[in-house]
Amino acid sequence: MERSSYDEVCRALSVLGTREGRREIYRKITDHAGYDLLPATSWLLLRIRKHGSVEPARLSEGSPVPLSVVLEAARQAEIRHLAVRRGLGMVLTDEGREVTERLARARADSLAELLGDWWGLTGRPIWCGWCTNSTTSCADRAANARTTSGP
Repeated sequence: MERSSYDEVCRALSVLGTREGRREIYRKITDHAGYDLLPATSWLLLRIRKHGSVEPARLSEGSPVPLSVVLEAARQAEIRHLAVRRGLGMVLTDEGREVTERLARARADSLAELLGDWWGLTGRPIWCGWCTNSTTSCADRAANARTTSGP
């Protein structure tokens, strides 16, 4: 049975819409990029990449990720020299920037896999640049679209 583009997007967004689904996606992204990091660490590094600097405690306030998970991710990023503290915030190191580039490419591949044939048959939609853009996350845009638009 062939699914419509709408069906494919709804299926993909339903996976992104659960905490477990997001954790699993970040685990796959991390594995695909070839790193042994906590899924939350990959998420944190990509947040830093997007914003330039993040305060872990404040990041937890605006997301479904518990503070203890964010702090553990921050600790791992610091121990592995992927990010450093600047005041209350964290910024990427040179090594962290390299890691996030690979994570961003893996995220784009993951989204393509999640969307299945729809992604490959119709060509990547205009918003595919979000996956690799240094300031925007395709998964975040998709998740926001799910919460702000109807069926």
